[in-house]
Amino acid sequence: MTSTELPWSVLKDSEEADVSPEAESNRAQSPGPDEAVVAGGDIILVAGKDQRRVQVSSGFLMQNPPVFDAILNLKFSEGIGFHESNELPVEIKLPEDDEVSTTQALRTLYGSDPSMLLLDLDEIQKVAIFADKYDMSPRFSMAATGWMSREPSNLDHAWKLMTVSYWFNLEDSFRTMSERVVVEMNHAQIFRLAHQIHDVGLGLKLGMALLLLHHALSQYMAHPKGGLCLRCFKIAANDPVAMQPGCPRPSNHRSG
Repeated sequence: MTSTELPWSVLKDSEEADVSPEAESNRAQSPGPDEAVVAGGDIILVAGKDQRRVQVSSGFLMQNPPVFDAILNLKFSEGIGFHESNELPVEIKLPEDDEVSTTQALRTLYGSDPSMLLLDLDEIQKVAIFADKYDMSPRFSMAATGWMSREPSNLDHAWKLMTVSYWFNLEDSFRTMSERVVVEMNHAQIFRLAHQIHDVGLGLKLGMALLLLHHALSQYMAHPKGGLCLRCFKIAANDPVAMQPGCPRPSNHRSG
């Protein structure tokens, strides 16, 4: 996701409008936060179907993904309410985001909560999806490096770590984990794993790339190290294994 793209699911309900007195009254009567990532913060993120209320600050949000900066500074209802209301905190609704991973992502970033390094793989994967959606991946570099230091114990773990490295844009980890998947995979397992990803297109592309790479290795044709090049995989339109023009790491594509 590029920094100029804003997720439609976040902004579709945020149209240009004045904040009505009724809305101000409702906001003033809103319950307190379920989780205070930034105690006393002026923003409440209402996440997920359970509407978990996570308290943060506008300063913290605007230093991170451009989506929240746009919501708070452009003429969306939340931004108008934030700048014109005397009743804080202001709510921003994130109905399509998982409430647990939203909280964990924010706790990881704010104060570098050490307990977040103990998340399990499913939790890490959901945090990575959240970070990618909101163009926050670079902010997670330190935490993601710690998460990716884990040694996968089976194919499913290697697959999950590979997808985590994809969403966090960790090239070395993506290459290492994709190599691990290729070594341990069979066709039926790849089909199953590819369909577990929320992004069906990405799952199919990953599955196809790994099958092509597996075939190439079996024929001693290419990729003696066995892993995928993340940069080339992301921009490939036809062959997800081939080196793309301008690849900064051609050694990833050495022929055998």
